[in-house]
Amino acid sequence: SSVLQSAIAEVAIGTPYKEDRFRQYLDSSIRPLYDARGRVRVGFTKVTAEKARDVQGLAVKVTVDEGTTYDLGAVRIQGAPHFEPDRLLKTAKFKSGGLADFGEVGKGVDRIRKMLAHQGYLRNDVQIVRQIDDAKKVVNLVLRIDEGPQFQFGNLKVEGLDLNGEAAIRKMWTLKTGTPFNPDYPDYILHSVREQGVFDNLGETRFDTKIDEKTHVVDVTLTFKYAAPVEKKKPDNEATPEPPQLPWGGRGISGCSIIVCM
Repeated sequence: SSVLQSAIAEVAIGTPYKEDRFRQYLDSSIRPLYDARGRVRVGFTKVTAEKARDVQGLAVKVTVDEGTTYDLGAVRIQGAPHFEPDRLLKTAKFKSGGLADFGEVGKGVDRIRKMLAHQGYLRNDVQIVRQIDDAKKVVNLVLRIDEGPQFQFGNLKVEGLDLNGEAAIRKMWTLKTGTPFNPDYPDYILHSVREQGVFDNLGETRFDTKIDEKTHVVDVTLTFKYAAPVEKKKPDNEATPEPPQLPWGGRGISGCSIIVCM
């Protein structure tokens, strides 16, 4: 009961009491806890409220019928004409025959949505329809998928680099204009730049996307910033070295450009 009390307290305490609203809180915060345990028929059979003794407010009592556990049955796909249903189900990793854990079902749906997004369907939506068989204690699912429009990559803009640095980034960027836009690709590029040590003294990096909802085109801006190198403190008795003598008789410049392409 302490787990249930903590869950409802986060959303209900401090709000004006109405039974209909309170039952909505039960459905949004308590029911998912039972759904994750396969108890899809949990019922809040009685809700009573009386004046609290020690505070200015109401004490609410809920009678819960937990019901029995159900297993996950068959899962079918509706919609998503550009994807094979078996491929989507394999990606979701649903465990039919085991406990109907709707926490895991939700994670499977998230994997499907991410797969669609990687192919440019950024506005996809997946509705879960439960078909409960009380005789067999099984929950079958229908996933109604709306792919939405497919977005394509438009143009790449690079900020904070010189011409050589920008050329290096554009060489790494293989996503071509007019191909499906993968929303994870810009972050992948920035991570690769840092992991491969492409630039010296690399500071903050970020990406921004400009999404045109009418043309379904996505432009990307990659921004790079310089981080000053940390200088080691020299002993008081250590002399500062002279700049190196160059072949043509000049002196080298101590330091380096803001960002150097390796």
